[in-house]
Amino acid sequence: MSTNDKQKERNVVQLRLDPELFERLSIAMKHDGDDNKVGWVKRLLRRELDQRGIKSSKQLKMDDF
Repeated sequence: MSTNDKQKERNVVQLRLDPELFERLSIAMKHDGDDNKVGWVKRLLRRELDQRGIKSSKQLKMDDF
């Protein structure tokens, strides 16, 4: 098995932020103690999806146990 076979499939999303939104993002990250924009955005997305009760197919399978 090659190293490529072991890698997870990743979906890439690119965002263009206007200066005002970028500034607000930077303030929120600093307030939360984050130094990585990607990590902060992923955490925010997960929290929103959890609040909406949206689960991945993997999570749904785990709930069956």
